Amino acid sequence: MAKRNASGQAVAEFAAVVPVIVLFIVLLVEVGLLMVNQLAVERAAREAARAAAVTGSTLEIQQAARTATGLASSRMTVEIGPRPDTAGMVRVRITYDAAIRDPFTGTTFFRPQLHATAAMRVEDQQLL
Repeated sequence: MAKRNASGQAVAEFAAVVPVIVLFIVLLVEVGLLMVNQLAVERAAREAARAAAVTGSTLEIQQAARTATGLASSRMTVEIGPRPDTAGMVRVRITYDAAIRDPFTGTTFFRPQLHATAAMRVEDQQLL
């Protein structure tokens, strides 16, 4: 019986495994990017809560949230809770519509919403 060449089998196995490995690597990168975006949303919530505790101006609170990170401000929603007069807590909630894109075609195929809430004590304006 003649000895068969096994190199053809190795190429076929390699061709079957490579797409799975590439998909796994792309998935890891996308999860990492989502985690980075979540941290950015939490930072935006803290900055907005700080602005709410100091000024109380809706425009300044929204501006603080939108400029705190490099996220697209058009996909960010800022919700401001009621602001007590003194010594109370003010809460700010940020919602960001993230997008997971196909790295090869650039089309968006999943849009998870990232949320973060932060609260800070209102500062007395007379002390400032």
